Amino acid sequence: MVDHKDYIDELLFSLKEEDEIKLGVLLRHIDEVDHLTQRRFVFELSRADESFALPIIIKLGREKSSLLSELPELRQVLISKCSHFASDLCNLYGKGEITDKQFLEELVYELPKS
Repeated sequence: MVDHKDYIDELLFSLKEEDEIKLGVLLRHIDEVDHLTQRRFVFELSRADESFALPIIIKLGREKSSLLSELPELRQVLISKCSHFASDLCNLYGKGEITDKQFLEELVYELPKS
């Protein structure tokens, strides 16, 4: 199991530096940390700059889909960020950063209707 303190320290540093590569490594190992550390990961992503955090949150939801049911706050953050930054969501899709059309459709379906 990964040490939770080291994991959080790396997470905070990676978010501060906007280091996508290191965050990708942390994301790959998120299932090796305890539940509280996973929740902290989601919390810190929720506070990060949207243009940087949105692709990471989407990648987390897509690649670690079991966490969407295990961590309700992940789904809440994902929906909240996507609803507030729908144009960014479309840009990510247009750039090819979101390639899973089914995931995108499910996500859009969950967005609040206004």
